[in-house]
Amino acid sequence: MMNPSINRAFYLIPMVVMALLMAPGQVQSQPATPEDAVHAPSELDDRASAPGVVFLVRTPQHIRAAIKTAGDLQASEALQGKPVEIVVCGKAVKHLGKDDAVAEAIRTAEASGPVSVFACGMSMANLGVERSDVMSEVRVVPNGLVHTLERQAVGYLSVDL
Repeated sequence: MMNPSINRAFYLIPMVVMALLMAPGQVQSQPATPEDAVHAPSELDDRASAPGVVFLVRTPQHIRAAIKTAGDLQASEALQGKPVEIVVCGKAVKHLGKDDAVAEAIRTAEASGPVSVFACGMSMANLGVERSDVMSEVRVVPNGLVHTLERQAVGYLSVDL
């Protein structure tokens, strides 16, 4: 049986992403048909002006969810082509090895669009994870939290999982 807090997180992820994508103060109803899904330019301007999206993740499940969401964002009108960064902190850095289950998902995501995966160097040091233990596609930053805050400071939309 799945841990209830993890189960809730999987249901909350799409809601958090949608909340971040909504322009402040605007609530939109679901269009009746795809033809009704027309957005006025003012609705997209705030989102389209964001330089990108940064995810801060702490579990292997959230790495996979962020990768899936990054692919979905590339299909969205407002964020298509924007860079997506996935910053992995905490115990999840142990799952960035060449042979780990998330490795192929990371390779596919980075090859298919502007997606970059970063490992928190501080988490790696705390858990005894060496750079050689982490797949070459993953970049290492000294501190994942600082990296995420820097991205937020320059206007990236941010999701903390």
